[in-house]
Amino acid sequence: MQAQLDAQAEVLAALRREVAELRSRLDRDSSNSSKPPASGHPHARPRPLVRPDRTTRRQRGGQPGHPGTTRNLLPVAEVSQVIRCQPTVCGQCTAPFSPEAPSPAPAAIREQVWELPPLTWEITEYQRHARTCAACGARTWGCRPPEAPEGCLGFRAQAALGLFTGGVQLSRRSALTLAQELLGLPLSLGTLSRVEATLTAALAAPYAEVAAAVAAAPVVYCDESPWREPGEKPWLWTATTPAASLFRIATARDTAAFRELLPENPEQIKVTDRYAVYVHALEEREHGVCWAHLDRDFCYWSTQLGAAGAVGQWLAAETERLFAQWQAFRNGELDRAALAARLAPVRAAVQAALRWGAAQRLPKFSAFCQNLLDREETLWTFVRMEGVEPTNNAAERAVRPGVLWRKTSLFTQSERGREYVAHLLTVRTTLRKHGGHLLEFLTEALRCQRTGASPPRLLPAGT
Repeated sequence: MQAQLDAQAEVLAALRREVAELRSRLDRDSSNSSKPPASGHPHARPRPLVRPDRTTRRQRGGQPGHPGTTRNLLPVAEVSQVIRCQPTVCGQCTAPFSPEAPSPAPAAIREQVWELPPLTWEITEYQRHARTCAACGARTWGCRPPEAPEGCLGFRAQAALGLFTGGVQLSRRSALTLAQELLGLPLSLGTLSRVEATLTAALAAPYAEVAAAVAAAPVVYCDESPWREPGEKPWLWTATTPAASLFRIATARDTAAFRELLPENPEQIKVTDRYAVYVHALEEREHGVCWAHLDRDFCYWSTQLGAAGAVGQWLAAETERLFAQWQAFRNGELDRAALAARLAPVRAAVQAALRWGAAQRLPKFSAFCQNLLDREETLWTFVRMEGVEPTNNAAERAVRPGVLWRKTSLFTQSERGREYVAHLLTVRTTLRKHGGHLLEFLTEALRCQRTGASPPRLLPAGT
């Protein structure tokens, strides 16, 4: 009976550990882990703040004192028509007004209404005539001019379809609906697929331009997100800089995929999260760990009981101090030497907290602390290197359009589809950094590919 009781006690202890582990998984969300915000249920209540001293988040929209923006009125000479709205009776006593305008008359209130006129297509017909050779009897047909587009769509029409699917990330059927009902363009899925293939080829040179610029940049921010494809588990990788963003869809989430995105360059700093591929592929001197991810990890551990909770709260408080000093540095209140001096006690406190946590012999928490201690230099890359941010938020913002595309357009089905997504995301995200116009760029890229001219530059000169 005693042996049976001992066995049941062991089973009960194992079940308690399992329940605790499952509960900790359920408690994970985007506020205390690397899960994306979209993974949470839209009706879920927001998690209460773990640290009461943290200031509340600001409300949505413009903040007090924000000047706001309004659409500028066009000159009267540029509007289609002007309609004078003259009152005939008084709005208060209904007395009729004299037909003559008062002298001096107050300035009119100008209001402009923009209307979309019915679209009229400009259709060009190429009549290819044939001639028969008198010498050999062979028949030869005329060809389109070399500057004419192939197929039934012009350069701008093809660029508009690329804008629908790659610019605003509509699904193919949604793009067809918009083309048919708004543009009056009869279109099939096959035609849309051929347009995507043409765009992929036309954007090969701008894509290579961005890849070379990102590979040579002194600092790069990296991230990855799952992608969809039948029978595969691909991943969307991104490497972004202040001037450009490069995307690639790989069939795996391993070191080889990371190296295909970003070749080896020991002089380049890569800021990432703590995913094992980055840790194994990068040396400490070329790696920077994202403190936003660490902050979420510290938030999670601060909710636990015992030593893990105490150390988690300690680390979370030091993270608050770190970001406060970094914000002062960004605002110009500190120079780099003063930033390093202000963060020296923070670094010492973080190191002491991690050592204490690693010595507690708590299975997961001690391993977490020891892992950070083993790569402790990567936590402070942003202090010793100019131009390095303490987070990889730039990469997370860059990959967000790809996540939305994955959710709205279902999945890709081939290597060509993956290349189309990578090329369009690269061009769109990079153009947005410089205020470029996606429709005009796609139109010019298609025209240059057809005529054999040099492709348009995606990056400004000197970038």
